[in-house]
Amino acid sequence: MQITILSIGARPKTETSSMANDFLKRLPAHVKVSWKYFAHGVGSPVTSKKHEAEKLLSSLPAKAIVVLLDERGKQLSSPELAKKIFTRGDDIVFIIGGAYGVDDSVVKRADL
Repeated sequence: MQITILSIGARPKTETSSMANDFLKRLPAHVKVSWKYFAHGVGSPVTSKKHEAEKLLSSLPAKAIVVLLDERGKQLSSPELAKKIFTRGDDIVFIIGGAYGVDDSVVKRADL
């Protein structure tokens, strides 16, 4: 199983990276994780979100469950999230948008 995290913005600071790496070590050996960072878009919020959406959507694997982490989304507990995404055995992509949120094209592509 491959988990990919696509995020807009700078890489986290060292202390945050250490916490994330500690968590990733707890995953089963068959779960591989990659994290890709993209620069913020330029221009107005609308233009910025469109540029970011192009980067995000072009980086999606052909077959994967796409989970958009968004403040307007449905709040799930950890067990609920695990049940929704890990029981299917598919690869998973988590998307973390930029400061202005994400373009509607990303919202439409998300499975959750």
